[in-house]
Amino acid sequence: MGSITYNFLTDSYFFNQGVLDSGFKDYSDDKIYQELEKYRNHCLNNFEELKNEISENKSSLKVFATIDDISISFLSQTALYIQQFIISDPLFKLTERSGEQTEVMSNYLGFNPPSLDRDKLVSVLKFLIKITPFIANDYVKILPYNIFFETSKEVPFRLPKDYNNGILPKPILDFFKEKTIVSPLTKMENGGWAIIDGELKPTRAINIRYKELDIRNGEIFFLFQTQVTDFNEETGVAQFRQHLPETPPDIGHFNAWITQSVNQSAKRVFDKIYLENMIASSIDSTFLCNDNFTSSLLNQTFEQKENIKTFTANELINLDLPFINNIDPNKLMEIRKYEEDVFTNFRVELERNFREIRGLTDPKDIILKRENIIHELNEVQLSKIDSKFSHIKKQIGANATILTGSLLASSITNGFSLLTLIHIMAKGYKSYNDYIKDVKMNPSYMLWKLKKK
Repeated sequence: MGSITYNFLTDSYFFNQGVLDSGFKDYSDDKIYQELEKYRNHCLNNFEELKNEISENKSSLKVFATIDDISISFLSQTALYIQQFIISDPLFKLTERSGEQTEVMSNYLGFNPPSLDRDKLVSVLKFLIKITPFIANDYVKILPYNIFFETSKEVPFRLPKDYNNGILPKPILDFFKEKTIVSPLTKMENGGWAIIDGELKPTRAINIRYKELDIRNGEIFFLFQTQVTDFNEETGVAQFRQHLPETPPDIGHFNAWITQSVNQSAKRVFDKIYLENMIASSIDSTFLCNDNFTSSLLNQTFEQKENIKTFTANELINLDLPFINNIDPNKLMEIRKYEEDVFTNFRVELERNFREIRGLTDPKDIILKRENIIHELNEVQLSKIDSKFSHIKKQIGANATILTGSLLASSITNGFSLLTLIHIMAKGYKSYNDYIKDVKMNPSYMLWKLKKK
């Protein structure tokens, strides 16, 4: 079926192989920026239609992934088992331009000025060309949802209350703090800042990241010295001057700033994961993650300790599935299409069971249904898939190999989960019991992992 975004790209010099191989040597930065701006406007003007392209597919096996720099290999792993895979538009990410205030602040802090990364642009465009078979067969959809995560053109100035200790419910903050890593930073001579190993001592630059979460999700914080130079009591408008002293703060000021920054960072990560789930819901898709941090956060329960039954209920499906690695996308799509007697039936059965179990609210019913699913898929469907792969081995190229991945489909069913807690807060429910009477579908997500050998 293709995509509206590819309608633009196929007519653009962005998809000219000769231009890409030359690294845009005949094009100035301004010319390339103009084409990026055209693409950005094309995506934004057709955003609702792009969403409709996805919503038209009514399958319950649509997954929405926010994985940074997703690879063709990762997309190939689930191609035979998932109906549709929605990813971030990697080219749209490159269309974002920072504001003047942000650039001034970055320059002051010693970061290298933003410039056109031609190597990155070429890499992204070649990736989009390679996944064209996935797009054409309606398996992969790209959505410019990064618009919701773009940084503000202006540098925000926040006045924290109580060191941001009330910025999130305490159980959620506790979850984050258990996994928080705070590291001091040092300024590099060639621009930017680097993490220093060792003891955290008073400093004015730190990095905050989390165990089991990609380091790129970390955030840098600076402790500026602020001086109010003018304040208009009638308008409430203040003017102030900020600078970054070379001397460190006193220990009390430093500890207060660390507390404030850790809480603020937790809120940012929490909001991002929450928004990702809301986007998945808006396009009728299941959220897919590939890191234990997000999985644990989504499956976190509050006020009730997780017991054996709850754990069993939450792990709805845990299957080891074979997949083809290092295979040409065209050939993979041929297998997906012409071997549909096995793989389509598997997707149909998985979708049917997944849809049914999401409508259940009683953990006992979920456990029973889960046992039936595991039996059906393992005894019937997976045995057919294993037999089919014996046949497929003869068709694939010499470089292609058969590996195994783990598909975990989960539903949050007990206690105050992250998503149910948000729903309660937003709707004003007095208790979880009031909420559960009104909810029709359990929040759910999938976790796909490559098995390590």
